[in-house]
Amino acid sequence: MILVLAGTSEGRQAALELQKSGCPVLASVTSPYGKQLMNASGVTAVRQGALQLQDLMALLQDQGCRLIVDATHPYAVVISTYAIKAAEILGLEYVRLERPAEDLPEDVKTISDLEELSRCLYPGCRLMSTIGSKYLPRILEISRASQADLIARFLPSSQVLASCESLGLSPGQVVAMKGPFSLEMNQALFRHYSIDMVLSKESGSEGGFREKYEAARGMSIPMVVWTRPRLEYPRVVNSLTELNDFIKSRKGCL
Repeated sequence: MILVLAGTSEGRQAALELQKSGCPVLASVTSPYGKQLMNASGVTAVRQGALQLQDLMALLQDQGCRLIVDATHPYAVVISTYAIKAAEILGLEYVRLERPAEDLPEDVKTISDLEELSRCLYPGCRLMSTIGSKYLPRILEISRASQADLIARFLPSSQVLASCESLGLSPGQVVAMKGPFSLEMNQALFRHYSIDMVLSKESGSEGGFREKYEAARGMSIPMVVWTRPRLEYPRVVNSLTELNDFIKSRKGCL
């Protein structure tokens, strides 16, 4: 059995291709929306829910897994750390599937940690965060400490909207929309909310980074990019072809 920890489009593609090739595969996702996407793509065996280290180890043992394909989001360092540790403890194969990072434009400001964001903000600055809802409480705290106004753009869900209300965000500070967004849509949103600065992840072409960057540059809006965390993965492949080659080298479906 192969466990695919899926938090990206590559994870969905990997689980589906492995399933089509006849490999026994179980995809694991965190959110109900992620499970919906998996099922819609045709992946049949999907579990949903967050995993702590002990949960992951129990799952691997219960399912008789011999390989972990870690296709989680590059910023999901906790679950990747758990996966590496679980593979080491249980003596399993581990491989990281991740699209290569793209070169960032020279005119963006990069930060390696969210705490560095405070150095970029100033009183009255209208910051649009486009990095999702997971880090919203911390970004809001940093923004308020800097007397900046936060506009949060994220994938809509009732849970996150309730969290926004509890955090004290007004409806005018919330943009609950599904991306990725076109250049024109980004420009329209930046203009409508009178944005002075954009916060982005290093999300690459799949995450709509280029359209976001071009929109901000065309409107002379500074962009701050939170760069990918750096982990020492035991083994990394950058495509489904490389993943298939790796599995074949380990005698098929392990």
